[in-house]
Amino acid sequence: MKKRMIINLDDEISDRNDDIDHVFVMNGLQKAADTLNLPQSIIDITYVNREESHNLNSKYRQIEKPATVLSFPQFEFKKPLLFEDDIKASEDSPPIVLGDLVLCISCIKERFPKIELNAAILRMAVHGLLHLTGFTHESDEDFEIMWEYEKEILADLDIQM
Repeated sequence: MKKRMIINLDDEISDRNDDIDHVFVMNGLQKAADTLNLPQSIIDITYVNREESHNLNSKYRQIEKPATVLSFPQFEFKKPLLFEDDIKASEDSPPIVLGDLVLCISCIKERFPKIELNAAILRMAVHGLLHLTGFTHESDEDFEIMWEYEKEILADLDIQM
């Protein structure tokens, strides 16, 4: 079976954490891509420290605190997962660059102290992936729609909610 997602990892500005199981996170995102029926795509994941997360959140969202995950989508979709209308892709097309995920490990540990670290990282990576595919939680209705997809994926991955 062809992988749906090419995942590039970068942790150059991280506060290094050897407890991260990158294979677990990448395999989980592959399963999430299958669940969402994504076209073949590329995402970049960067692990950052609290300071860098705060800087990025301040610069791009005008929020003065670090975030567990920041998503930087390459495309603005008219509707979530509506690739056919927004991106012309076929079986022979090169992978679509969906965008970047920036994960702050110390923020994730703080937010999910009772969840195993790699499961918590994957949980936030799935949340970020949904943002890359057009989901938002700007309104209560949008939140409910996104949360239903997130719950389904997390259940498939056997990740605690």
